[in-house]
This record gives sequence, C-alpha cells and structure tokens, in this order.
Amino acid sequence: MYINTLNSCTFASCNKISITECVNSNNVQRMDKETAFLQKINDRQVEAYRILYDEYYPALVVYASTFLASDEVAEDIVQELFVSMWEKRVTFVSFPAFKTYLYKFIKNSALNYLKHQGVEERYKEALQNNLSDEELDEEELDREEEYRHLFQAIDKL
Repeated sequence: MYINTLNSCTFASCNKISITECVNSNNVQRMDKETAFLQKINDRQVEAYRILYDEYYPALVVYASTFLASDEVAEDIVQELFVSMWEKRVTFVSFPAFKTYLYKFIKNSALNYLKHQGVEERYKEALQNNLSDEELDEEELDREEEYRHLFQAIDKL
C-alpha cells in the first residue's frame, strides 16, 4: 500500500478525514507549539532561551554575516540580541512578530555597526589631518623663531 507522508500526517491515517483537515490539524499543532514557545520566551524561561539559541543562533549569525565582513562581529551582534531580549523583557504577541523582531534587530545592529565604523574612520582621518596641521604649525613656529634669532644677530652687528 502506498503511504505518502505530509507533515507527520499520513494519507493512510487520514482516510476518514480530508487531506485539508489533516494539513490544518498539523498547522494547529505547529501554532500551538509556537504559542507555547512564545509564552515561555515572554516568561523568560531559561529553557526557552536555550531552545532559541539552539534553533536560531546559526541562522542569525549567517544573516548578520551578509552585512559584515567579520564573523566574530556577527556572533557578537547575535549575542547582543539575546542579552537585550532578556534584559529588556521583550514580549511578543505572535510568532511572526517574534521572527520579525529577531531579523530586524540583527539587520539594524549590523547597519549601526557599519555606520559607527564609518564614523571612526572619518575621525581617524580628521585626527591624522589635524596632527599634520599641528606639525606644520610647529614647523612654521620653528622657522619664525629662527628668523627672530637671525634678526637679533643682525641687529647686534
């Protein structure tokens, strides 16, 4: 007998109900698991955060890496997400809102990191230019000092 598996529901086990009802049943089960998981996240249960880490950490690091050149920075940003969720006691009303939060946090943090890197680079360049200007000013001061000594020596003659 041919049995086709559909989301852990087999056609053989669904002979008295329609396939649509079987699929809907699986969707309800999935939604119940998601709702239970979100409730645990909202309640700040350590077990839920362990599952969150195990299930989402690798994918979130890869997503962050699409914006950044450094895997270490990507890992730091994902860690920052988890810490922020815990400390701010972030709560979610739906699983799609939860997933959106995760990925938007990563994207925004990565872009902020890149923006900050740009600011640091501009600051370093400005600092370098200012040091060069100061060196020129010191050279000009030294030159003026030499002229002053020269004119004093000429005046003594």
